[in-house]
Amino acid sequence: MSDLLIILVVLGAFIVMGVVVFNWWQEKSFRSRIANDFKPSKRDVLIEDFQVNTENFAQERMKSNAKSKLEPRLDEFSERNVAQRKEPMFEQPEDDELSNATSDWQPSNQPTYEASGYSKSTVEETLIEDTTAFVDDDQSPQANDEFDTEEDVSESYQASPSPSPYVMDDISMPDDLHAQIDLIALLFAASPISQSNVTGLESHFKEFPERTLAYGLNTQNEWIAIHQSEASHEFTQLAYSLQLADRGGPVNRSTLNRFQHMVETIGLDLSAHVEWQGAGDPLNNAMTLDQFCIEVDKTVGFHLLANNSASFHATKLRGLVEAQGLVLGKDGRYHHNQKIAPYQLEFALKNYEGNPFSPEMLKSSVMHGVTFQLDIPTAKNSAEVFDNMINVAKTLAKSLDASIVDDNRKVLGDIQLEKIRQQLKVINATMIAKGIIPGSPQALRLFS
Repeated sequence: MSDLLIILVVLGAFIVMGVVVFNWWQEKSFRSRIANDFKPSKRDVLIEDFQVNTENFAQERMKSNAKSKLEPRLDEFSERNVAQRKEPMFEQPEDDELSNATSDWQPSNQPTYEASGYSKSTVEETLIEDTTAFVDDDQSPQANDEFDTEEDVSESYQASPSPSPYVMDDISMPDDLHAQIDLIALLFAASPISQSNVTGLESHFKEFPERTLAYGLNTQNEWIAIHQSEASHEFTQLAYSLQLADRGGPVNRSTLNRFQHMVETIGLDLSAHVEWQGAGDPLNNAMTLDQFCIEVDKTVGFHLLANNSASFHATKLRGLVEAQGLVLGKDGRYHHNQKIAPYQLEFALKNYEGNPFSPEMLKSSVMHGVTFQLDIPTAKNSAEVFDNMINVAKTLAKSLDASIVDDNRKVLGDIQLEKIRQQLKVINATMIAKGIIPGSPQALRLFS
């Protein structure tokens, strides 16, 4: 055997041994890495301390017996003795049937609702097609099964209310602000700020077309609107908010950035610490809120037309309508308001031909019909308001020899009216699940 052959054999043996050793080392490293990845995680104080609190939601909106929800607890800003606040979290309602009813339901393909501002349908569009109202025939059994009575909806939400996505327990907030619809900043002062140093700062927000609010917490722990404050007031906290959406749509990124910059500048000028409430990107929150508004911002409308294409005198209509408690509004419609303060609008009556009502017109005109309108999100107990509206319409129909019809002039019977009533309950349940009570000040602000 030659020397060259011996050298080649030895070199090949070393190469084989190197490959074996390298593979063994790789396998050992891989096993070690896998073992480290699957070690039990260490205790994390940020996520292990849970507590239940649905008090705010119960006191301010539902007053119901809520099921416990667990949220992580976060202590911060202790140097200024600021109350604890919770990191916000999103949860879904636990009641599967109610969740399906509120999330899966879609309005009928027929333009049965008027969505003021968000969708472009009007009350003159078709309310009911082929003797159906608000839902198609294949949708109505589900609505009837899940929402048999109004009490069913109420009891279901009393048993398991869905908490607001923004949970800010133990932090004092003005009642008018709502974490679902506002971008909120709280400013904590190291020492009380005089009213003279605060008054006028809110005027900087007048450039925003969106609704902005400014409040101060005085030394008696009372929130006061800045524009209503007095010279003797001193504030330990300030609150500024920007409404994320309205019937004109969501706010844009530029507006959000300008608002945040302005609030941070005020905080620096007043030597106050700024805390932004809520979670996630405000622009995404605004778009989500706008989509929710599109889904629930609906108006019920039907007509009262004289039979056989006849007509009736406006003077007779005026007497009958005012006898039912309706009053003529500045918008040229008759309003049916709540009987107690704040005398909120429940439903309205307008001229079928479109001309606004006026004292002069009601003295001499001849009419063929009127239109009833109910704005669902802004009406408290819309199912009860709808029943009252139907009773008024039936009373007028009997006196005027008229019929209750849809936009296609098809008579609305009890079956069609019941389907409408069920869908009112679904929309109300959807709003409650979102944490926005129909007819509340926040709903009026959002759907104005």
